[in-house]
Amino acid sequence: LFSYVGTQATALRSLGIPLYGALGPCDSNALNGCPEPLTLGEQARLYLARTRPRYFVDVPKRHLRMVFLDSFDPSCADPFGYSDACVAWLADTLANTPRARRVLVFSHVPPLARLMSPPALALRGSDALMELLSEHASQVLALVHAHASAESFDNGETFPIIAAGGGNGQGPDDAAEAKEPQRACWDIMLVNPVRDTLRFVRLDAGGNRIVEDGEARWL
Repeated sequence: LFSYVGTQATALRSLGIPLYGALGPCDSNALNGCPEPLTLGEQARLYLARTRPRYFVDVPKRHLRMVFLDSFDPSCADPFGYSDACVAWLADTLANTPRARRVLVFSHVPPLARLMSPPALALRGSDALMELLSEHASQVLALVHAHASAESFDNGETFPIIAAGGGNGQGPDDAAEAKEPQRACWDIMLVNPVRDTLRFVRLDAGGNRIVEDGEARWL
């Protein structure tokens, strides 16, 4: 595993562009009953080349702070979600973010149980996370997550929540009922923190999306 990940990471970094990640269940080596899961510290060192599983990256010229959360801990009885330590770290990070800087949050797991695929009954730390982000909604451009069966978005909170990636359909129901095999897809995300916009340009299956005026929509 360590050799394989190292090979892939080296190849990606050889492109000469920044490489960031948000740790999730697929990084834990804990799926399908694997008896040797990786700790969060091991995952951080292996996948992120960092000592901690959560971090932020500032882009001062763009007045942007990108925040990357961990959202799966195989050592917990309820592994999906956000630990008290993660929420406390985020609270400190947001409190110390310059007011003129916009915040873009990344999480592998969706921040709400109803947005998971399939929907979950509960998600550890979800309420605390959402309350915290709502308190800072004026600075939060969006939260971008994975772990969804199709690309989608949610405008029901105080900030947009965007599902990246997905399959053939443009919503969870479409993806679940698709008759043809799922196809690979990529989103190119264009961030303009000055105008408060995000554009998701889709390659292959699916369509384009935009976040502007605090809401997401299809283009």
